[in-house]
Parts: sequence; C-alpha cells; structure tokens
Amino acid sequence: MSKNLVLMGIAVDDFTWYEVGKVESFIARSLPQIVNELAVDGEPLTVVTVNQTEVTGYEEMQVALIFENLFLPVYENGDFYIKPNGKYATRKRGDGYALLGIRNES
Repeated sequence: MSKNLVLMGIAVDDFTWYEVGKVESFIARSLPQIVNELAVDGEPLTVVTVNQTEVTGYEEMQVALIFENLFLPVYENGDFYIKPNGKYATRKRGDGYALLGIRNES
C-alpha cells in the first residue's frame, strides 16, 4: 500500500485494509444494492451502485459502501476517502478493487 496519504495526522498504515471486490463486477450485476453477501470482521457490508444512466453527470463514484450504518464513497479516481472521525477509509485501487480501511486501535 502506498504511504503517500498523511491526512489529519493519519497515514495509510494506520488502517487495516480489506478488499471488498472489483468495482466493475459490482456494476455488471446491475443491482442498486448488494446486501447480505459481504462482511468484514463479522459486520455486514452493503455495496451501493450508482446507475450512470439514472444519475447522469455524476462520475465521481460508481460504488459506495455502507458499513456500520455509515455511507462511505469509493472514488473512481483512486482518491482516499476518510470519514471525518478517522475510523474508516475507502479507496479504489489501481487494479479496480474497492478497499475498506478500518483504523487500527492504538
């Protein structure tokens, strides 16, 4: 994992990263939400897909995650998203995988 993220005093290594799945695979299923199929550490994870034909002009993300009742966008350009409390992060890796980061407790 790249170490170039240092934001709010948080670095990439401060998170444990989980591969959720390929963004293209989620989109190809043509479902608005993928529920009860994925979990991280026993907690359910929902994948929300953005239908580009229904939401035109919104290319920032095609997929978002809902984890512990929090909406976590996965940006298409590979930028990191960090929840303001610093507990969760997301990123789309160069190979197309959506990643969920859970901050390590120190």
